[in-house]
Amino acid sequence: MSTSQIILGGSAGTNLDTANPRYFLPMGMNQPSATESDISCIVPTSGVFDNLKVLLRDSPGASKSYSTSLYKNGVEQSLNVTLSDSSTSGADTSHPISVNAGDLISIGVTPSNTPTAVKMTFAMKFVPTAAGENIFMGATTSITNGRYLSLCTFNGIHAAALWSDIVFPTSGTVKKLYASLNSAPALGNVSFITRKNTTDQSLVVTIANPSTTGNDLSNNFSVVAGDYLSVRVGDSGGNGMGVKFSCVFLPDTLGEFVIPKTSEGANGDVTPGSTMYYSLSGGQVQFAPTEAIRQAVSCLSYTLKNLYVQFEGFPGSGKSYTLTLRKNAGDQALAVTISNTNTNGNYATDISIVDGDLLDTSVAASAGSSEYCFSTSYLGYIAPASTQPFLVFLFKDKNTAQQQATITWKGKTSLDPAIKTVYLQIFNRISGLWETIDSDNSSPVNTDFTLTAIVSADLGDYFDANNWISCRVYQELN
Repeated sequence: MSTSQIILGGSAGTNLDTANPRYFLPMGMNQPSATESDISCIVPTSGVFDNLKVLLRDSPGASKSYSTSLYKNGVEQSLNVTLSDSSTSGADTSHPISVNAGDLISIGVTPSNTPTAVKMTFAMKFVPTAAGENIFMGATTSITNGRYLSLCTFNGIHAAALWSDIVFPTSGTVKKLYASLNSAPALGNVSFITRKNTTDQSLVVTIANPSTTGNDLSNNFSVVAGDYLSVRVGDSGGNGMGVKFSCVFLPDTLGEFVIPKTSEGANGDVTPGSTMYYSLSGGQVQFAPTEAIRQAVSCLSYTLKNLYVQFEGFPGSGKSYTLTLRKNAGDQALAVTISNTNTNGNYATDISIVDGDLLDTSVAASAGSSEYCFSTSYLGYIAPASTQPFLVFLFKDKNTAQQQATITWKGKTSLDPAIKTVYLQIFNRISGLWETIDSDNSSPVNTDFTLTAIVSADLGDYFDANNWISCRVYQELN
C-alpha cells in the first residue's frame, strides 16, 4: 500500500522579491529567507515529492515570470512551476523527486525581468516509502537553551511551549527525530528533546563537537487526539546556532495526514469583536483581515475529516471563539466553538477538497473576549493505494430495503491462495474503504471454494440511497 501527505505552504502576507530569489520552508505559511541554507529542512524519512501546485495573487506581467522549484541539498530540482505573463496558477505532476532521510529540502522562487510584486501559495504531495508516515519539519537561525521549537515553522522558537505546540487530531506514534546544526557546538552538547503535552519524552537527539547532525531512530512514543507536541532545546552548547529539525508521525489509520498550524505568540492573538483569517499550516505569521492572503491552494483531491483547536487561555464567562474552515471564501460545516472557561475543542465532519480549492480558517472572537493565541490541526485523508497488481471481480446487487444480507461467492483461482490470499470485501460508503468480510488462504489451486458472510450491522454504511450494495473478490498477483 502507498499513502500520501498533502503539504501546504507559501509566503502568507509577504510579497515575493522582484529582483532576487527567495526561499521558503517546505511546509506551512512562513516568512521567506534570502539564504537557502537557513530555511531548508531535514527530511526524516525516505519518499517522493511531486504534484507541485503554485498560485500567485496577481500575474507577473508581460514577458516576466516567477519560477518555483523544489531544492534538494541546495540544488534546484526538476519539480518546477514557472508562471509567466498573465498566468497566475500552474502545476507540475511530471517530475517526482526522491529523497532519503537526512536530505535537506526547501522551496525556492526566482523572479525574471522584475515581475509584479505578488504573494504566493503552494502545495505538494509527499509519498513516504514506509506507508502512512507523515513528516513534520522546522528550522530556526538561532537557538537558546530551554526554549521550544515548532515542527512546522521557520524561526518558531519561544519561551513558552504552548506557542510552539502542534496539537494532534488523531492517534498514532511519533518517531524518527532528526536535527542538523549549521556548525558544531563550541562548548559542551546541545540536545533536542521531544515533549508530549508538558512532559519530556525519550525521543531525543544530542549533538556533541565535532558532530553537526544526529538522529534518534530507536525511541518513539504514542499520542492520542488532543495531545500536543513540541521540541525543547536542552544544554547551552548550541546557543546562537541555527538548526534544522524534523520527525515522523505515523497515524494509527493508514491514509490519514495532519495539517498543523502552531500558535503565533502575541502576534496571533484573536481580535475581540472581529473576524480574522488564519492560514491552515505554519506559524510566525499574523492574522489578516483580508482573507485572500491567508488562503492555501490544494494540489489534488482529499477529505478533511476533523479540526482540533488548543488555545493559550479561555475566552471568558459568556464569551467565545469560533473557528471555521473556509473553502473558496465560503464557510464549511467543519467548525469549533470554544466558550467560557474552555481552552480546547474539536469537531468531526467530512469536507471534500479538490484540486485548486482555496482554504483558510476564520476566527470570530465575541466582543469582550480575552485575547489569546491558539494552535490548530486539520485531519486529512486520502485512501491508500495498492502498489501491487491484483485480480478483481466487482459485484452490485439491489434490495428492496436496507436489510440483513448474506453475501456468497463461489469460484476458483489458478494462483495458490496459500501464497496470495483471496478476499471477499464489501464497500463502506461512509469511510470510502473496502472491508474484508471473508477470506481463503488454504484451498487448492483450480478447485472451487466458497467465500460467504452475513452483514447485519451498520447497514446504512453499505447500502446507498437506492438500496444498492457493492462487493468484490480480489487476489494480489506475485
